[in-house]
Amino acid sequence: SSGINAEWPLRPGDLVDVFKDEVFHMGGDEVKGACWNTSSEIREYMDAKGWSKDEEGYMKLWYEYQTKAAKAYLKARGLDNSLKQHKAIVWSSSMTKGENIKYLNQSNIDYIIQFWGNLSDPLEQEHLRNIVKSGKQVIMSNFDDLYLDCGFASWVKGKGHNWCAPFKPWQGIYRRNYDEWFETNANLSGEALKEVLLGAEAAIWTEQAGNDNILTRIFPRTWALAERLWTNPLGIKAENSTEQGSWREAEERLLYFTEQIKERKIEGLSNQFPKSDVMKPRWCFEFPGNCFVEEAQKEEEKEDDDDGDSGAGRPGCVTWFWLLLPMIIERAL
Repeated sequence: SSGINAEWPLRPGDLVDVFKDEVFHMGGDEVKGACWNTSSEIREYMDAKGWSKDEEGYMKLWYEYQTKAAKAYLKARGLDNSLKQHKAIVWSSSMTKGENIKYLNQSNIDYIIQFWGNLSDPLEQEHLRNIVKSGKQVIMSNFDDLYLDCGFASWVKGKGHNWCAPFKPWQGIYRRNYDEWFETNANLSGEALKEVLLGAEAAIWTEQAGNDNILTRIFPRTWALAERLWTNPLGIKAENSTEQGSWREAEERLLYFTEQIKERKIEGLSNQFPKSDVMKPRWCFEFPGNCFVEEAQKEEEKEDDDDGDSGAGRPGCVTWFWLLLPMIIERAL
């Protein structure tokens, strides 16, 4: 059917020639059978094939499309279509859930799955285990940690915030230890895990991001992700821990790096746009370790106790004054 054209974006001279990487991302995100059902041409095509207009029928239609797209991709790259040694990436989807993943396993391409589900959702946890059990390699982009456009105002629905709120702070990204997750939830570790888990990628969608704000959405959060993935520090999860591997221990280092990047001239990047979001007031960079308000307050309370003053009802006023003073001065200047 002319309405099911899998080849147009994959012809030589189009996307395949633009992106010359060894592995090509073929998309496959949020395919909606209900949308296909609105097309009379597609309904007639499915009737001719004898396919039911339910999930099973739509999976057959999707698999046919994906097979055509895979052949077009291999042809555009000049690769042997009969060998199952070529790789491509697709998003996790209804085709990677349950028995549906059999369609990807029948393909002449070895698909890598980029998983975007919520790791806090038991159903999505099972979804990821299903992908791994099928023998597929994965790239983690779980939206509960790695979608950097979450937590801002809604532009589609009228709920006041976007669908994947809340905002994903760098501390949460840093604390996500994927090795621990797979060992605990999928019984994978060591060399076996290295064969399955290729890495992770933070995602920023541009419906509400552009030249004037995209770098502040991306940095410093992806620097936290980089340290997590490259060094994978010990999984210290205590909220206020300053032990090696905790986000508290990494904070001053990340703050220093962020300030250095702000001062650096980067070729091809206009200085009119900020290179990173602001982590803390400049004073906190100049006086490292002095911006943890609750710790400073506890020290004041301890000193009060030593002086015989309980300090009850006095919320660390001195601490707040010194934290606010540099901000007041900056605004005045």
